[in-house]
Amino acid sequence: STTLSTANAAVAFRVSQRVRCKDKGDAQWRTGTVTSSRPLKVQVDGWDRAHSWDQVEAVSGSTAAFCVSQRVRCKDKGDAQWRTGTVTSADPLEVQVDGWDSAHSWDQV
Repeated sequence: STTLSTANAAVAFRVSQRVRCKDKGDAQWRTGTVTSSRPLKVQVDGWDRAHSWDQVEAVSGSTAAFCVSQRVRCKDKGDAQWRTGTVTSADPLEVQVDGWDSAHSWDQV
């Protein structure tokens, strides 16, 4: 996929689209969800608010394999334990773990 600058990407992304983003100088890409297309803002998974980024690119097909109400296992990086839950949103992909009050995005599903 092609990396686009924030200035050029304002019309290329839609709200709720899954993307990866980073600022110049950052070695690591972060995964998140577009919350605004003009101006382009992305809320990184696990963060409480959205930000503008120097580089944003689409994550193609990241949620195509899942459907709402599907039973899955999920975990975040660094977690030793897999958790079992139900997909509550396919785009962005969110899973509500059994016994939890709300759904979340996970690093691995």
